[in-house]
Amino acid sequence: MPEKIFISELTVENFRSIRKMEARNFGQINIITGNNNAGKTAFLEALFLNLGPTNPTLWTRINAIRGLDRISPSQSTAPYLFNEMNMTTSILFSVKTKEGNIKNLSIRYYEPETSEFNGLSKDNEEGVSSETVMISDVEESKIVELAYESGHDAPRITRSIISPNRIQLQGDKTQVYYESVFISPDIKSDKDIDAKRYDLLNRENRIAEFECLLKVIEPDLLRTSLGIENEQTIIHADTGFGLMPLSLLGSGSLRLSKILLALVYSKGGVVLIDEVENSFHHSILPKVWSGIAEFIRGDDCQVFATTHSRECIEAAISVFEQNKSIDFRVHRIDKTGQISKLYTFDLEQIKVALETGWEMR
Repeated sequence: MPEKIFISELTVENFRSIRKMEARNFGQINIITGNNNAGKTAFLEALFLNLGPTNPTLWTRINAIRGLDRISPSQSTAPYLFNEMNMTTSILFSVKTKEGNIKNLSIRYYEPETSEFNGLSKDNEEGVSSETVMISDVEESKIVELAYESGHDAPRITRSIISPNRIQLQGDKTQVYYESVFISPDIKSDKDIDAKRYDLLNRENRIAEFECLLKVIEPDLLRTSLGIENEQTIIHADTGFGLMPLSLLGSGSLRLSKILLALVYSKGGVVLIDEVENSFHHSILPKVWSGIAEFIRGDDCQVFATTHSRECIEAAISVFEQNKSIDFRVHRIDKTGQISKLYTFDLEQIKVALETGWEMR
C-alpha cells in the first residue's frame, strides 16, 4: 500500500530550467502561473520525480512526455535533466510534508567503474520495467543514480545503467512511491490505464457522478461502461447512437475524463496537470473546477495545475469562493536570469491582484 503525502514545501537545484528555487505554502489545490520558460512544467516534473523517488524509470517518462524518447537510443537523454546540461553538479530536491517530514532526493550522471557491474542480475526489480537487459559494453555506459533519504533511514540507491540500445535497472526492491498522476497537455489516451481507473470509480459507486460531469462537455451523453475492443478493455460512451470508444467524443471529454479518473486513483497522493485549461472552452472552466473540487472532496488528494489563462484563474476563484473548505492557492513563478522565485497568493490576495490589474499569468 503506497504511503500518503501532502507536500508543503519543495526546493529544487540544477534541474531543467531551474538553477535554484524554493517553493512553499502549498494548499490542496494549487495553480502555477508564470511567463513562458519560467519553469512551470519543470516544477511539475520535479514534484513527479519526488513522488516516486526510488523509481529509476520516472526520469525517462518525463523526457518521453517532452518527446525526447524519439532521440536515438544510443544517445542518452539524461543530460537534458540538468540545468544548462551541467552534469558535474547533482540535481538536488528537498520535500517537506505537512507533517514536517523532510525527504531528500539527488540525481547524478556519471561514467561507472567496471566494479559497479559486479553481481548484476537479469532478474527484474519489483515495480520497474520488464525490459531490463545486461550491459555488454561497460566502456560506453553511463549511470543515472537516484539517492533518496527520508528521516534517519539510510539512503536508498537506484540506478539506470545506460549503454547503446540497452538499459539495466538496479536498486532496492523496497519501492517508495505515492499514488500520483502526471497529465500532460497531450491528451492521447492510455486505454488500459483509463479502464483500470474507471473500474475503481465503479467500485466506489461514482459512475453517475462521473457521467454528470462529462455532460458539461457532451450534453447528449447517456451512459458509460467498460467494454472490449480488439481484445482490449476500454471505456465506452453512448450518446444515443450506441456504444463507442470514449475517445471519439472529442478532446475536451477525453481530457476531463482523464483528470477525474486521476483524482479518484490518487487518494493520499498528488495529481499534476500541465496546462489545465487545454481542450476546454473558457465558458466551461468553472464547471471543470467544480468537478475537480467535487472529486477530491473528502479525500486527501493534492492538485498542482499550470495555466497561462486568466480566464482559468478567474473560473477557479468563482468556484472556491463558494467552496472555502478546500485550501486553494495561486503561485506565480518569476525568473530573472537563472534565479527563480515563487510567489504565493491565497484566495483574497488573488482577488485583489486581479481587481487591481496585476498580471498573474
